[in-house]
Amino acid sequence: MSIVELVREAGVVGAGGAGFPTHAKIDTRADVVIANGAECEPLLRTDQYIMDHYAEELIAGLKLVVNQVAAQHGIIALKRKHRAVVEKLQSLVAQEPNIEVLLLDNVYPTGDEHVLVNLAIRKVVPEGGIPLQVGAVVSNVTTLLNVYYASLGHPVLDRFVTVVGEVQSPAIVKVPVGTMVSELIDAVGGPTIQDYRVIHGGPMMGDVLESLATPVTKLTGGLIVLPSSHKMIVQKTRDLKTQFRKARSACCQCVYCTTMCPRYRLGHNLEPHKVMRALGGSIEDNIEDFTQAYLCTECGICGFYACVHELMPFQANRWVKEKLRDSQTPNPHRRTDITVRDGLMPIGVPTERLLKRVRLGQYEVHGALSVLELQPSVVSIPLRQHIGAPAQAIVQVGDKVERGQLVGEIPGDALGAKVHSTITGYVTEVTDHVVIKS
Repeated sequence: MSIVELVREAGVVGAGGAGFPTHAKIDTRADVVIANGAECEPLLRTDQYIMDHYAEELIAGLKLVVNQVAAQHGIIALKRKHRAVVEKLQSLVAQEPNIEVLLLDNVYPTGDEHVLVNLAIRKVVPEGGIPLQVGAVVSNVTTLLNVYYASLGHPVLDRFVTVVGEVQSPAIVKVPVGTMVSELIDAVGGPTIQDYRVIHGGPMMGDVLESLATPVTKLTGGLIVLPSSHKMIVQKTRDLKTQFRKARSACCQCVYCTTMCPRYRLGHNLEPHKVMRALGGSIEDNIEDFTQAYLCTECGICGFYACVHELMPFQANRWVKEKLRDSQTPNPHRRTDITVRDGLMPIGVPTERLLKRVRLGQYEVHGALSVLELQPSVVSIPLRQHIGAPAQAIVQVGDKVERGQLVGEIPGDALGAKVHSTITGYVTEVTDHVVIKS
């Protein structure tokens, strides 16, 4: 069985982004494979842990993908501040003629794949495009670890999750996919405050959970517990109508959001201040400005860092994209002849400065995080943890399933990912989730 088939059988998806099925991503040809260990979101430490404690397996996974896509070489990209991890990886790849280590500054958002490709091979991914268009395949380090395990016949069952913020004992927790968020918070000693909310993912791009009865997925890299009154929570949960009303009255067109935008600095035709200006009119009358929203990666620099009025252009872009898709308006921005705006380089903002700006500095843990392993008695496994069609359940209520058994199949020839039982037990519910109790 080929590595593409093994990865498909294992249900591997991109663990650092939206969850693109990895078997489809590596069924191609490319010049270079980049292992993305930048982990640019503040506070998160999951990828750092993977690169430190599973370095040999990561390199093996990278080599498998390099060989599959017939690439000339592979690159492991991580921040130079992780000195011990850097030294370990450099030592391990010293005898690998086609694998190298790329050191990155502690800047946000170096983990954005367009930014990373530019740093690694000095090429610019086209507007609305993917790295493959410039000969690159980019995969998160956890994804590549899962590729290695897939080559041994092991499906994706567990996830390492950074749990920090207002908790008693910040830690990295290894859990079966489908474990409830509430159980992870309990595992680290519980919250230190009563009135709190939880961000799923990184503090910049993550979403505020509506309920702690939310399961960990293959994509969950972090949980950030913050006071409900914290500015990140308030801004992320504020009603969009209120946001836009504030934008129309307070946006002074200073263009800071544009000049600091990573996509704009790369040369893309994205000017967030123009989208903000256009909010006063209809989409039909401002279609040229509004369609720029398609190019926004929603990194949050424009709102959380650049804007002096704490307006949120990336949220406006998100709303505009939804409206454009609802009206079936295509993305007209597809330029390929792009050059970086040299006068605005480098791309991104220093992470330490960003932490202070968004008032998260107090939650930065210096030194190694403790590592815990959690074995829940119940899991709720989503049948959709990836881009594409949701998996179709192939089990029924009452079935006995073993850990690692297939419970969700890819429908037909659709783009999707398989889903496996992450504990041994009995199926108690089948909806858009498969609930299993040991």
